[in-house]
Amino acid sequence: HYSRHNMKYWTGQEYLGFGPSAASDFDSFRFKNKSDLRAYMDGILKKGAVIDENDFMTISERAGEYVMLRLRTDSGICEDEYFEKFRRDFSAIEPYLVKLEKAGYARKVGTRWRLTDRGFLMSTPIISELLEKLGEGK
Repeated sequence: HYSRHNMKYWTGQEYLGFGPSAASDFDSFRFKNKSDLRAYMDGILKKGAVIDENDFMTISERAGEYVMLRLRTDSGICEDEYFEKFRRDFSAIEPYLVKLEKAGYARKVGTRWRLTDRGFLMSTPIISELLEKLGEGK
């Protein structure tokens, strides 16, 4: 079984974390609360800052994460979904995915590309190559 909580991260959905050290990803921002309990409580009680780190996530970073994270799940990646979410062209990686399929590292099921068991073992270099071909995640 999979964890609904963790699938929020793996599928790029928004989530909010509450409390010291809690992380959130909401409205194109990724942020983390202060780790120190006293500093966090002071921020709450005095209506001050509780966020320690705050990063704006670009569309390119999100697109790169989609490829990286989805290929590490059994749902894989889909050209139509990629275009719908990011308005980016997927065709740059199609020949590479076909090559991976011929080598036994990937397979296409319907409209989705997934890594095989063998592909999962080689996911880091495979995903790095895909990101380079897409020009994403920079």
